[in-house]
Amino acid sequence: MDKVSCVLTCELSCSHSPSLTLPPTRRHHGSAQFATCVRHFETFGVCVFAAQAPCLCCVVVRLSSLISHELHQQLLDRKNYQNRTYGVEKLKRVLSEVDIKSVPCESIEEFINFLPGLLEDSNFKVMFSTLQVLNLLVQKLDMCANRYFERIILVALKALGDARTITRNEYLNVFRQLMKTVPPQRVLDLVIGNLKHKKPRVREDVLNVIMVAILSHPEIEFDIPKLCSEVAPCLVDNKRKVRHFAFELFALFDHCLGSGRKLPFINAVEKVEKNEDAEGLMAAVEARRARHALPKLSSDGTLEYGLVLVIPRQRGSLYFASEADMDWVMDGPRVSSARSHRSKPDSERLHGYGSLGSLTDDLPPQRRIASAGKGKNKLPWEKSSLSSIENEPQPSNTPMYNDEVISINKIHAQLFEREKNE
Repeated sequence: MDKVSCVLTCELSCSHSPSLTLPPTRRHHGSAQFATCVRHFETFGVCVFAAQAPCLCCVVVRLSSLISHELHQQLLDRKNYQNRTYGVEKLKRVLSEVDIKSVPCESIEEFINFLPGLLEDSNFKVMFSTLQVLNLLVQKLDMCANRYFERIILVALKALGDARTITRNEYLNVFRQLMKTVPPQRVLDLVIGNLKHKKPRVREDVLNVIMVAILSHPEIEFDIPKLCSEVAPCLVDNKRKVRHFAFELFALFDHCLGSGRKLPFINAVEKVEKNEDAEGLMAAVEARRARHALPKLSSDGTLEYGLVLVIPRQRGSLYFASEADMDWVMDGPRVSSARSHRSKPDSERLHGYGSLGSLTDDLPPQRRIASAGKGKNKLPWEKSSLSSIENEPQPSNTPMYNDEVISINKIHAQLFEREKNE
C-alpha cells in the first residue's frame, strides 16, 4: 500500500510522506499525471482516470473545500494522537464557520466518506469529536441532508455499540436531527437491518433509535406492522437488555396501533412464540401492556424507559416481581413456572422510570419487603414468632397484595417490640 501525500502547490507537484496510509482504492499519479488530472477535474468535475476509481488527487481537491492540506495531514497522523485530537477540534471550528451552501456536492460527499476512519479511531476524544462533527454537518445541511442521508446513516452506524452514555446520546442526536428533514421510516429502513448484528450493544442501540423515532414523531409516519415484525425476534434475544428494550418497544407499538388494529402486533408475537418455541411469550407481552407505563423522552431529549434494570445498593433486598413480563426480561424464554422455589440474584431488578444512562448506575434501593417464612438465617426469636406462618400453604405464583403487606408489617412491629424489651 502506497504511503503518499498530495500537496496542492502552484507547481502542482507531489511529495511522499510516511505519515499517511491510504486505502487501496486511492491511486496516485506522477507529477505530470497529477497536473493533468487536476486540470481535467477542475474543468469537467470528474477524474480523468474515473473509469477505475477516484484517485487521491481528486479526493484532495474535493476535500480542500472543507479540509486544508495541513489539517488533512493532522487528521491522518497515526503516530501522534494529539495531532489527530487537535485536528478534529479544528475541523469542528471550520465546519461551524463554513457556508455549506457554497461547498460543492462532491466535496460534501467526499467529506462524509472521510469520517468513518476517524470514527474508528482508538482514541476516544477523536472518535467522540468526529461524532460531534457528523452531528454538526447534519445541522448545517438542514433540508439538504435529504440528499446525503444514506451516506450519513452508514457513517453513524459505525459508532453504534459504544458502552458510554455520552457517546450513545450523541449518535442518537444524529438520527434525531436527520429525522427532522428525512421521513423517519426511511431512516429506520436503513437502520433496522442491524437488529441482527452480532454485537448485542449494537442491537440495543438500534432498538433505542427506533424508540426515539416513534417518541419524536406521529405514529402515522411509521409502518408499525413492519416494525412489529422486525422487532419481534428481539423479544427472545439471548441478552437481557435487548429483550428489555424490545418489550419497551412493543408497549409503544401497542399504544400506536390503538384499539381494533392489534392484529399485526398479535401476529408478530405469535409467530416468534411458535417458531422459537417460546411458550408464554404472548402472556409476557400482555403483562407488559397492562402496566400502562410507556418509555418517554425527557425535556433534555434523554430516553427514559417505563421499566429499567437497576442495581440495588443493599444486599439481600427482596423485590416481588412475579409478573410474566419481568420474569421474561430477567430470565428469558426458559422461565421455570415454579418461580417461588428459587430466589432472584440481587444484582439486577426492575424498577420504574430510568434514563438511558442508568443502565449501569447505582440507583436508590427499593423499600425492602420480606416474605413471611421465606427468609434465611432467622434468629431464634424470629423462628418462634413465624413458625405458624411457615406451616401455612403459600401460593407459588401469587403476587404480594396489600392485606399481606399489612399483616407482615404488624409482625415486624411485634418483633421490633420484643427485641426492644429483651
